[in-house]
Amino acid sequence: MKNIILTIITVLSFQLVSAQEERINGFLFPTFSQAKILYKTGKTQENSLNYDAISQQMVFVKNDQVLAIANPMVIDTIFIKGRKFIPNKDDAFYEIINYKNGSVYIERKSELINAGKEGGYGTFSQTSATTSFDSFSSSTGRYSKLTIKEKIEETIKDRFFVKINDNMVPVDNLKKIIKVFPDKKDAIKDFVKNNEINCKNDDDLLYLLLFCLN
Repeated sequence: MKNIILTIITVLSFQLVSAQEERINGFLFPTFSQAKILYKTGKTQENSLNYDAISQQMVFVKNDQVLAIANPMVIDTIFIKGRKFIPNKDDAFYEIINYKNGSVYIERKSELINAGKEGGYGTFSQTSATTSFDSFSSSTGRYSKLTIKEKIEETIKDRFFVKINDNMVPVDNLKKIIKVFPDKKDAIKDFVKNNEINCKNDDDLLYLLLFCLN
């Protein structure tokens, strides 16, 4: 059983690492990828999509413009490169990973931070006067061209949830996980200790949630 769990978590870890490594300028995938859209009516459609983790919208390209999918709540599931996404009430999407006794819902979110303009010796400093963009508009309202010698850094702020009584409950730290699974409190603490789990690491967090939901 232990070998089975390790095999599953290895696959999940690869997915997570790939997602973080490939996230460029807020996009979850390095390129727009062929996706299958399953609507709640049962109808299906295929299109090249990407997920914008900054605006938290599923987007596509049309006439050289990046556009967001309208009315996402009519969609049941979107499948991209072996991964599943479902809409939430805020018009964003969760990535969903199904386990034996439940699912984990991941809110993919990124923020772009202006790290400042280049100073002496190739360093960057951030002041109130450093933000200077040559902007252009799109439906998601956030795409910009950088001016020369400006540096933008991306911060990943993904969040993890489980669904309880149709409510999304955050489980992105040990205290919250124990609150959701109080009957497994001692087992969870032993698991964290024995496996040196760091809940600030996405792989470790999923490993722990896999333990709780199986």
